[in-house]
Amino acid sequence: MLRCFFCLTFAVGLLSLVYQESQTPKPKRHWSRRLFKLCLALVFLGVAVLGYLNQVGLPGFAKRALQERLAKRGVSGEFDWLRLGLDGSWQAKRLKLGQADTGGELRLALEDVQLRPDYPSLFSGRLAVEKLDLSGLGVGVELMANGTNLPPLTVDWPKAGLRWDEAGILSTRQLHGEVLGVQLDVAVNVTNAYALHGLSRRITGKPDHEPKPKEPKPFTAESLSRQLEPVKRRMSDWLKRRDEIRFKKQPTFRLALSGDAATSKSLTGGFEVDVEGMQIPSATDNGGVTNASGHGRCSR
Repeated sequence: MLRCFFCLTFAVGLLSLVYQESQTPKPKRHWSRRLFKLCLALVFLGVAVLGYLNQVGLPGFAKRALQERLAKRGVSGEFDWLRLGLDGSWQAKRLKLGQADTGGELRLALEDVQLRPDYPSLFSGRLAVEKLDLSGLGVGVELMANGTNLPPLTVDWPKAGLRWDEAGILSTRQLHGEVLGVQLDVAVNVTNAYALHGLSRRITGKPDHEPKPKEPKPFTAESLSRQLEPVKRRMSDWLKRRDEIRFKKQPTFRLALSGDAATSKSLTGGFEVDVEGMQIPSATDNGGVTNASGHGRCSR
């Protein structure tokens, strides 16, 4: 509240000073002096706006306008506050995003978000991220199949984190927990992470191909539903069979990766899968059960 009062007082005082200056009769002056005062007033006004965004955050009318733009694209958005950092990054508290259609609803909740876009890229119609820091992960899934509600899925990892910094380092923090009955443990610390995109081609020795330029497609609620439809379909298939699959012991999946992605030989780590006593109903008419167990590990 004190921050809001300070910013508003500063802005009102500045506007009052500009108004009094314009109403006071003065002898004719050189146009450059008036231009200087106008520029100075605009600078102070800009500082006041930035100070408000930094200390208080996005005002209510701007928040509602942002939510309306997201809703037109099929995304629901909610957050406690959204502030602009001194380094140009946007910081949000308790960000919640959701998407719903006839196939069901997907929800993503993040306790803390820090995002700094590459501002020049915005003028070209694309969004590039210089810095991203996510903390506190929550996922909710409520899907439908043939008009029937499937069992909901909830993931809550309050201490999990993911960070991408301006140096191109991708790292995770305490990214472990249970998902669909599987214990996951992911640890990543990779420099030049942007090079992960072509890593498989470099390992196999295949030549890199220049990406073909694509025309930007409009981002609408319908296009988002089409992109998420395969994801929802696969998740629905798993949720429908989740209660039919039994494990003697909870399966685990571990992934660890570290090194420099620009030099594939420097990457170290691997993944490990441990499944014991898995029982899957057979698709045959006799209703039998398929049993499977296994332990796999790959590292370098």
